[in-house]
Amino acid sequence: MRLGHTTKYAFESLAYLIRSHARDEWAQIAEIAETCGIPRKYLEQVLLDLKNAGLVESKKGQRGGYRLLLPPNQISLGQVLAATQGDLLPMPDWLEEPNSSLSLESGLRDVVGQARRSVQNIFDTTSIEVLVCRPDAWLGNEMG
Repeated sequence: MRLGHTTKYAFESLAYLIRSHARDEWAQIAEIAETCGIPRKYLEQVLLDLKNAGLVESKKGQRGGYRLLLPPNQISLGQVLAATQGDLLPMPDWLEEPNSSLSLESGLRDVVGQARRSVQNIFDTTSIEVLVCRPDAWLGNEMG
């Protein structure tokens, strides 16, 4: 599993937007970039990815900016990952090769597949609220 810089910046900007959401405010891109230490051009692309995924919205003008489109408890870490990097755990190329020297009976492909599904499930059922707080028993709770 590898989380790239784009995903890191998405999580950092979302943590900022969660706090803005709590104050019912729009956050301007310059504020987010400065506070989070994210290069502005990079942040613009990250926020565009999140907007295209339906996770944030933007409004032009002096009182505009960005804000969460949904409450934080309705946005999953898995949705953010899908918007920024696609597969969390891609299948290794050598397991995909048809002439692999490993026997399919070894079960390795099944174990890797099960691990992928388990990790993806944790990200899909955990809200972005964990970016700013750690509620009791957050892990694996269904989002509501």
